[in-house]
Amino acid sequence: MVEYHQAETVKEMSRFQIELLAVANTMDEPSGQDIRRAYDDVAQASTNHGRLYPNLKELVELGCINKGKHDDRTNYYECSDKGREALEAHASFIGECL
Repeated sequence: MVEYHQAETVKEMSRFQIELLAVANTMDEPSGQDIRRAYDDVAQASTNHGRLYPNLKELVELGCINKGKHDDRTNYYECSDKGREALEAHASFIGECL
């Protein structure tokens, strides 16, 4: 079990970022739009580009998501080991609170 207090990265993330990370973790090299569609389906929301991509960029900067290229126009994102550790820490924290 990962201790929540050891996962400093989680403390730097917003709820929206944690949720994006969780969605990205369920997919194999999704594009930003794949993540947006999956998130919107689960959250019953409508996320716009102006909110999505800055948050994905911050997750990349935190080292929680790896970014690559599918082609000249499309990037893909995948959850990194650090991102999975952050998700495990967050899930552990929620579990302890229930």
